Amino acid sequence: MGYEDLNVSALLLVRCLPGYPYKCPKLQITPENGLSKSDADKLLALLSDQANSNAREGRVMIFNLVEAAQEFLSEIVPVGQSHESVSFAIQS
Repeated sequence: MGYEDLNVSALLLVRCLPGYPYKCPKLQITPENGLSKSDADKLLALLSDQANSNAREGRVMIFNLVEAAQEFLSEIVPVGQSHESVSFAIQS
């Protein structure tokens, strides 16, 4: 998906609770390679907002949250960085 040349990663922990998708899953971001705590906090806020919006409509959302996270990660990588990979591990 075009992320092969980037070097940034994060761990996204998703815990679906009873009532999902009408109830937001619990989300946790652990910054890993190349991701600052500040950017991890911004990513968590972005994903939480998106999850709240999806939950109001009762839409399943985990795939969309992962896509949003990948897009976010791809936008924060320094331009000169290459020959590495973006990784996003998902635990649920």
